[in-house]
Amino acid sequence: MTHYDPAIVGQFSESVPPLDLWSLFDTIDCPLMLLHGAQSDVLTAGIVEQMREHKPQMHVLTFDECGHAWPASSTPHRPDRGVSKRGLNSLATPCPGEIG
Repeated sequence: MTHYDPAIVGQFSESVPPLDLWSLFDTIDCPLMLLHGAQSDVLTAGIVEQMREHKPQMHVLTFDECGHAWPASSTPHRPDRGVSKRGLNSLATPCPGEIG
C-alpha cells in the first residue's frame, strides 16, 4: 500500500538521462540521519546501502512497516511511536554555518 500518489513519479520521463548525484551527496560535511521506511519503493534498501557506503557515519533509523511517505496521523499503525523529537534532536548536530 502506498501512502502517496504514484503518478508523481510518472512525470519523470525515461528519456531524461539519469542524474548521478553521488558527487553532490559526498560534499555534505555534517552528520546525517536517514529515516527510512523499509517498504519504500522510492528509496530502496539498495540505495540506502549505497548511501551508507558513501557516508558510513550516517545514522539510519528504519521503520519496517512504513513506506516512502510518512503515514498520516489517522493511520492505525504509527511507526513513529516511541520516537521523540527530543530523541532525534539529540542525534542532530548543526552543519557548519547553520543558524539555530
